[in-house]
Amino acid sequence: MRVLVGGVGYRNLRDGSLGPHVTDLLAGRAGDGVEVEDLSYGPVAVSHNLRERPSYTRLVLVGAVRRGGEPGTIERYRWNGALPPPDEIQARVAEAVTGVISLDNLLVVCGAFGGFPDDVRVIEVEPALLAMYDLAPVDDRVLVEEALDEVRPYIHSHGGEVELLDVEDGVVHLRLSGACDGCAGSAMTLKRGIEEVLRERYADFKEIVAYEPEQPKPLLQIQKLKRPVFVEAAAAEDVAPGQLKAVVVEEISVLLLNVAGEIYAFKNGCALDGLPLEGGRLSATVLVCPWHNCGYDARSGKRLDDSSEPALAVVPIAVQEGAIQVAVNVV
Repeated sequence: MRVLVGGVGYRNLRDGSLGPHVTDLLAGRAGDGVEVEDLSYGPVAVSHNLRERPSYTRLVLVGAVRRGGEPGTIERYRWNGALPPPDEIQARVAEAVTGVISLDNLLVVCGAFGGFPDDVRVIEVEPALLAMYDLAPVDDRVLVEEALDEVRPYIHSHGGEVELLDVEDGVVHLRLSGACDGCAGSAMTLKRGIEEVLRERYADFKEIVAYEPEQPKPLLQIQKLKRPVFVEAAAAEDVAPGQLKAVVVEEISVLLLNVAGEIYAFKNGCALDGLPLEGGRLSATVLVCPWHNCGYDARSGKRLDDSSEPALAVVPIAVQEGAIQVAVNVV
């Protein structure tokens, strides 16, 4: 019998980080057919990795999920494999690409793409957030802005923008512009992704009220999402912390970066003119272009010195058994 225990959730969110915390605690106790893994690196990559492995007999997923119940409530159930309509599955995939990490997304995306065993058990805990801690509450606008920062790289990469207008009694007022304006499908997908992050990061969240942009802008339609196909690019040991490495995958140059032990991938070209970046400098979380001395966030690709300039093209990445795999077909 092979059992995989997987934690799901963002780190550094106090009790909202239950999933990763549980995997950290259990990591040293795995054995006798039981494996423990943090599955918080994205539903699409998780599906790919599970399909590449020998089948598990049972999968146990653990995470904090806000359902509106009493903080600390534990729900345990066996997932029945039921999936929503195709349009909602597509929306969930889009949310996953934005970086949204949640138990619900993992169940839907992996249930649709495959990789789960027949026996999937779920353990959910209702988070208490600040209620369990003797901490001063953080301003609502700060919490919402921090949550929006999770999805801004994806929105920017498709020519869109999100502006926080106000937060009032749990109602978040936003303005979606750029590619989001005039395209109902794009706006709906992005709105759902924002809602998922707000539920995770903002305890008092109730709903989003979206407003039209003040001035019309040229529209950039979001292309139909492709299913990522991961191809091995390099060995993880070849990209040490603080280092850059350029590789060519399917005739596309990809830049791999190791930021404090976490590996990220971008299309290897400065967003200004496409000149290669492997000669650049990685300082903490900042990637400096060797040609123009402009700075990018080494995790999201966002321009740090001039937010009006375009970001680097993010390449989906997965690390499996010491190998770095990238999906250049969706770039």
